[in-house]
Amino acid sequence: EFLGRCRYERQGDENTGQRNGYETGTLKTAEGVLKVKLPQVRDSEQPYHSKIWQNLGSRSEVLEEMVKEMWVRGLSVRDVEAAMITATGAFVLSDTAVSEVTQKLYEQYEAFRERKLDGFDIAYLFIDAVYEPLRRHGCKTAVICAWGICTDWRKILLNLVSGNTESYETCLDFLRDMVKRGLATPLTVTTDGAPGLTKAVEAMWPKAWRIRCWFHKMQNLQNKVPPNAWADFKALVIDVRDAPTHKEGMARIKQLIALKKSEFPEACRCLEDDLEASLNHLHVPFRHRPIVRTTNLVERTFVEERRRTKTILHLWDEQSAIKLVFAVLIRVSERWSQR
Repeated sequence: EFLGRCRYERQGDENTGQRNGYETGTLKTAEGVLKVKLPQVRDSEQPYHSKIWQNLGSRSEVLEEMVKEMWVRGLSVRDVEAAMITATGAFVLSDTAVSEVTQKLYEQYEAFRERKLDGFDIAYLFIDAVYEPLRRHGCKTAVICAWGICTDWRKILLNLVSGNTESYETCLDFLRDMVKRGLATPLTVTTDGAPGLTKAVEAMWPKAWRIRCWFHKMQNLQNKVPPNAWADFKALVIDVRDAPTHKEGMARIKQLIALKKSEFPEACRCLEDDLEASLNHLHVPFRHRPIVRTTNLVERTFVEERRRTKTILHLWDEQSAIKLVFAVLIRVSERWSQR
């Protein structure tokens, strides 16, 4: 087609050039390295480049997907390089090439940050952060994560962003970004006790019920009660947490504080802290309360993420951290949304 003539047809216009044998091309695939003959043309006004070869590139899509999955599931870039040599018996990709392939995960993250959220009918929202050490800067960065449960019970990863801390400004910008992309006001928002985050949630969604995570609250209470008295005190706290109604919960917690304030003043002060948010889970249907009263939905995904990052004790920079956390969490989200 490039020469402008049919097979075995003699040369017509001398400016179109003529065939001149082959050169060797290398295609790296999941099955190993393939040597391909690429036709050459000489004496043409324009250089000839095979469109098929240009579309293939030097690496197959299957190979790139396999490399990304190996990296996301726990192999370092050097481990991926060694694994490919072991599997195919030939040198396929260098650690630098593996890094180039995994960089496409950051491109996917940038597209994820731009997607519209108005198609998700979110009932319950969960927000928490994980901190990752950065080797380049010698500090840790917070990766703030938002998950939602839709009215059809799908679990969706909504947003992910890095910041130095969970400050009010950082968290408010994080929430505004989701609202700008179409997220409607959720029924509940479950968080831990981070002051900046709780203040931002109240500023953005004053009509939503903000729920203080009971898992974190129980941990704080346990640290304020002697071990030999914890079992009895915990039973009283659980009785408050599992009250049938919000009104009854308020009555029970006041009784508990009046009963134990002199014996465990710090624990009772912890119970009084953010009291309304601690009992807001009693507004939702009974079967939903065990789910919305903690940030365990987010913490479970962080377990998956930490299983991966423990093989890299210190990520190089912010982009490396967000790329890895996103790659792990988006796969969890896709798996959960298919259930």
